[in-house]
Amino acid sequence: MLAQRGQGVTSLSRDDGRDSGKTGGTASAAEPAKPRPERRRMANKDKYALKLLPGEIDALSETIADLEKQLEDPELFKDSVRFAAVSQALADAMQARSEKEDRWLELEALREEIEGGD
Repeated sequence: MLAQRGQGVTSLSRDDGRDSGKTGGTASAAEPAKPRPERRRMANKDKYALKLLPGEIDALSETIADLEKQLEDPELFKDSVRFAAVSQALADAMQARSEKEDRWLELEALREEIEGGD
């Protein structure tokens, strides 16, 4: 293979401390990069969720109040299908409100952590 390329090939392939241009790097590239101080930011979707979640939680609270009012009706117990539907809707609404409250608390804690770190 050396015969095909010519005579100067072996001198270029040896590592003699010179930059042969093959790596494309500079001398400073060998030095480790200095880490930048980590600056955390909230994602836009999290900021948006933080604004919307209180309203969604309030709406779910109203829905829960309405469903609980329906459960107070003695006539509801005569219709087992309707009773089951209202009970399931109440359970689903309570679960959704709990999840949204947990998410809001996480986002609020993250916001406080980021703003407190400045």
